[in-house]
Amino acid sequence: MKKLFAFFLAVFMIASMSVTVFAEANVGEHGESATIVVGGDFQPTGAIYKTISVDIEWDDMTFAYIKTSSGEWDPGSHEYVGGVEGAWSEETRTITVTNHSDTELTATLSFEQLVDITGVFTSTGEMSSLLELDSAVGTSRDEAPSASEEFGIIGGEPLEENTSIGIITVHIDAPEGTVTEGPMITSATLSGDEDRVEDLGSGNYKVVCTEEVPFNDIEVTLSGANIDMIEGQENYRIGFLTSDGEVHNSMSLKDFTYNEAENCLTGNITLDFCDEDLIPAYSEDEGATWTRLPQRVIYYMTVTVSDVILSGSKVTFDESTNTYTIRHNAAKLNTEFEISVFGSGIKYMTGPSYVTVAFLKSDGTVVDSVKLTRHNYYDAFVAKYLETTLSDPHVVEGETLTLAYNLNGEWVDTGKKVVYDVYYSISDYS
Repeated sequence: MKKLFAFFLAVFMIASMSVTVFAEANVGEHGESATIVVGGDFQPTGAIYKTISVDIEWDDMTFAYIKTSSGEWDPGSHEYVGGVEGAWSEETRTITVTNHSDTELTATLSFEQLVDITGVFTSTGEMSSLLELDSAVGTSRDEAPSASEEFGIIGGEPLEENTSIGIITVHIDAPEGTVTEGPMITSATLSGDEDRVEDLGSGNYKVVCTEEVPFNDIEVTLSGANIDMIEGQENYRIGFLTSDGEVHNSMSLKDFTYNEAENCLTGNITLDFCDEDLIPAYSEDEGATWTRLPQRVIYYMTVTVSDVILSGSKVTFDESTNTYTIRHNAAKLNTEFEISVFGSGIKYMTGPSYVTVAFLKSDGTVVDSVKLTRHNYYDAFVAKYLETTLSDPHVVEGETLTLAYNLNGEWVDTGKKVVYDVYYSISDYS
């Protein structure tokens, strides 16, 4: 039918327009004829593209690991009661996809583990990772087609500390052959100085920065459908959003360059320091609304230590000799005091990052040490009680120890010294 319609449209156009034909040379001998091919340009009206628009919502994706416990001792029965075996919680979290597109869609969910665990998706009690969504045509926005999956942890290795355990990816697909309306950005990749930008895989990019200096030499590559149409358009913007949707940095794509061979747009951006991870997004209306992209920017601060301070009822400091004296009761196993580490970027340490503080003997032997992570962070410094445990306190009695820290695999001398003042008193447990 379409071919027939196009044919009749072409006939109509020929009948209604004037055509001037220029002879290239003589037509030929008397009685010969010339054939002229006339083309008709079919120009349809109305939208011929599909608009893809989805909302993806998810619950807090924090799962608890319950540590093994023997329970509480019952003096009456001489047994432990209330003990539990270590296990992951059986709770699940919901991921919901809502379709606002004028075409049906599918959403495929996948889970990449970062530790040795098993995560599964379920729908109505059955294992499933595929959501099928009807078109939103004929529905109100509040009644748009939606579907949900439940995600949970069904087993794995014990968790020893708070950490990221995996990454969930939601992949949206339209029916084969669907053409989206105009340009649509689907991904943003980051590159730059290898000491400052690192591709962690699965759409995550590590950006190493300092709190004081913005990072202005990151190259962003944008990919998607019909992306060449964006080149030179000032109303399109690339932005980086916080988890609550606040725009941290954004800039127009007007000066981004289209690479025909790679079918992508490239340009340089500036990222100011942020104390949380960011989500790349793009806007078609100068920043009025934003469409989030699946990538993540994970900030890693350049951490420096400027000072280490010891404090507590058993600690004194002699400024003239830069020496701490720790009063240690040999009748006790431990002497508690507080250790504080000051510096730049300490409170933004992520993942397994930590600062180790130790007392070193002259030959480099570690007498006491403690690891301080961002979970120990309190009000502009890292603080934790360091329990000094000496099986034989007299080993270091009278010896001057070095107060040092280890941030990047090497011990750094703080310039301060530590001396144990060992005494013995059964009654003194203060």
